Amino acid sequence: MLEQIIGFFLSWFANPSALGIGLALIFGAVWLVGYWPPLFKKHWLWAVLFGSAILSLAAVSFIQIPLQVLTGQVLGYFWSQEVLLRWLLLAGIPQILLSGLVQEGSKLVPVIAWWWRKGRTIDPKLGLAIRPS
Repeated sequence: MLEQIIGFFLSWFANPSALGIGLALIFGAVWLVGYWPPLFKKHWLWAVLFGSAILSLAAVSFIQIPLQVLTGQVLGYFWSQEVLLRWLLLAGIPQILLSGLVQEGSKLVPVIAWWWRKGRTIDPKLGLAIRPS
């Protein structure tokens, strides 16, 4: 399984998709126009942006995929294949939640590291409302 995970990770660099890169650039441009972060004033924040992208890819490859496989095995242990197929949308919820948690969490790692570098603490009530100033 580790070979498949490493192959998945490396396939992002060996077989780039023009459509995928184009969509990423379009969504990134929309985000830049709408939010206008301090990326243009503080050039080192580009490192945080690219670090988030690489961490997200690594998290998908090395954390999300194994967790989703494990979740599928656990569901298969408790229910038969027929039951899982009948309740496919409901049975897929844990894997969907895991993917969102892993991907969005990995994107926040550089942001939180940058926040802590400034000597700030994160109050649990703050949630995901951290905005670089």
